[in-house]
Amino acid sequence: MNGFRRGAAIGGGNALGAENVLGVSMPGHTPRREQEGCRGLAMNLEFSSSTVPITDVFDSTGGRFAPASATARDVTRKYSSAASAGINLMALSNKFGSMG
Repeated sequence: MNGFRRGAAIGGGNALGAENVLGVSMPGHTPRREQEGCRGLAMNLEFSSSTVPITDVFDSTGGRFAPASATARDVTRKYSSAASAGINLMALSNKFGSMG
């Protein structure tokens, strides 16, 4: 987990109260130690956490655009991963009514 995300989690927990924070880990091809770090941070800060994998979407993106580009591994996959994460966050927000 990078410093920005860690700082956002700590700041969010302090500002909103741990009972009002849901940490969401969305592993694609994230190293296991980073995933464990996210779970550990949530436990230490005493807020709820959930894991919503995006590997399937991330992997399918490369294949979907491969015929149209010279390489399957390019910036398209990078931004598709970020877009998938955004869709998941909005879906969770809509489900729980937490950002409305």
